[in-house]
Amino acid sequence: MTFRSRITSALAIAALTAAAGCATGPDDNAIAAAVKARLSTTKAVDATKLTITSAAGVVTLAGTQTSPQEKQAAEAFTGTIAGVKGVKNMIVVKP
Repeated sequence: MTFRSRITSALAIAALTAAAGCATGPDDNAIAAAVKARLSTTKAVDATKLTITSAAGVVTLAGTQTSPQEKQAAEAFTGTIAGVKGVKNMIVVKP
């Protein structure tokens, strides 16, 4: 894991930890940050080509990937993040 990935992951974990204390759960900014951190630490997805947003816990993935497997992996990893209620996968595959 690169230094940048470690910092990103640490910040996302801190945001989720802070949000976990709230009765309503993680906010959308924390969820989006956690998704970005998770996707940036896997080689199965090129996170630099994605835009990640969250609204009411529903995460939207937009951008491009070079294979259907990358698109599917991005959605699968996103679904594992605490606070994610749904995933809108709008990633376009461009080989």
